[in-house]
Amino acid sequence: MSFELGERVIFRSLLWEVADVSSTAYIELFGRGRENHGLRVRVIPDLETITRAQVPSLAWTLGDPGWDPLQWKALHDAFRLTLSHGRGHLGAVDWGRLVLEPYQLVPLRRIENLPFPRLLLADDTGLGKTAEAGLILFRLLQRRRADRVLILCRARPEPERWQAELREKFGIETAVINDGQDYARLRRQVPSHLNLFGHIPRLVMSMHFAAQRHIVDDLRRVRWDVVIIDEAHHVAERGSGTKALTELARVVAASSEALLLLTGTPHDGKGESFASLLRLLDPYAVVDPDRLDPAIVRPLIVRRLKTHVVKADGSRFLRRQITVLDVERHRTSEERRLERELRRYTRALRQRADKLEERGRRSEAMGVAFLETFLRKRLASSVYACTVSLRHRLERVQGQALPPTTKACMNNSLVAPLSGGQLTNVLCFLATLQQGVYEHS
Repeated sequence: MSFELGERVIFRSLLWEVADVSSTAYIELFGRGRENHGLRVRVIPDLETITRAQVPSLAWTLGDPGWDPLQWKALHDAFRLTLSHGRGHLGAVDWGRLVLEPYQLVPLRRIENLPFPRLLLADDTGLGKTAEAGLILFRLLQRRRADRVLILCRARPEPERWQAELREKFGIETAVINDGQDYARLRRQVPSHLNLFGHIPRLVMSMHFAAQRHIVDDLRRVRWDVVIIDEAHHVAERGSGTKALTELARVVAASSEALLLLTGTPHDGKGESFASLLRLLDPYAVVDPDRLDPAIVRPLIVRRLKTHVVKADGSRFLRRQITVLDVERHRTSEERRLERELRRYTRALRQRADKLEERGRRSEAMGVAFLETFLRKRLASSVYACTVSLRHRLERVQGQALPPTTKACMNNSLVAPLSGGQLTNVLCFLATLQQGVYEHS
């Protein structure tokens, strides 16, 4: 007797659902009754009896005696789900939910051939790694192997983007944790004696928030069916600045069956950094980081550049045209002086971050390191952007607003070159910050 995926059956007097029929030797069943809920068993049909569960009558006339409105609603909902997800192996592609290119199906086929669904998706930026990961996740859901899902990504707005993508394209609902406020809100909804992460089945969380010590300790005590790490190059071993993220990745990788690492830049030129990502997938895949075995490593990686893939219509991605603009010669002496002073300040921030890291105050060290990068990027954007950021920084650490005349003077740099008076103000602000108040994060 042959069975369909998702069909309800009776086995050993209990209700089950057919979870996998791909093997010719056995059928995998998923418990659907009160006594066996969530259990998985593999049954050899020729050795034990499996019977189809009785299906309630589907012939009803509204309002007639014996008509059950609850059963009619259940049938209606089941029909809607069929339209939404389809019944095929790639149900998420049915009914126009996704417009896929053939090359985006390669990671899914690779997962089907691996003994454990653990893969490094390292396609070039713009090739659709999120859609590829969503297809794999949806396939694992169909096979009842993704009841508990954790997605780690960058900070806001990335968690919301992931949440919207999964809801819109795959019909998967998730909770989001960006920061302490989101964590506290969800914590109030869960009994205090329960682990929050063991209670929420599908979660999208900022990796920088999750890297805190008490969060990592809670994650260590739960298991996940699927873990997805977006921008996975941030969790590779790259010195003291990434220790917290690297530890987080090791914890969730060890407590998950399926693991997907998404990154457009998997290799930074250092063998140990790349090897640390491969060890998350398979601890035994790398013996010598400088001498990787292609036969072992290649099945764990999907890497295509835009020049390597062909679209369904036979076309290829357009090559990017790069034009170099020389802006150095147009910078004034005042702007160069401001850059020198800002670099001096950011060096002090970097030293402060190293000291905090040595003392075990990782969250504060991450905040200081982020401030250093942020200010340098603001100066690269424009003098005005950097000026406004420095003003906000001073107001925050001093706990009071700057005088209106000073704000007006600084705001004038939006429309005019940096004058001597404005330069004096900005340099004074940097000097004040360098006198120790940069310790406040």
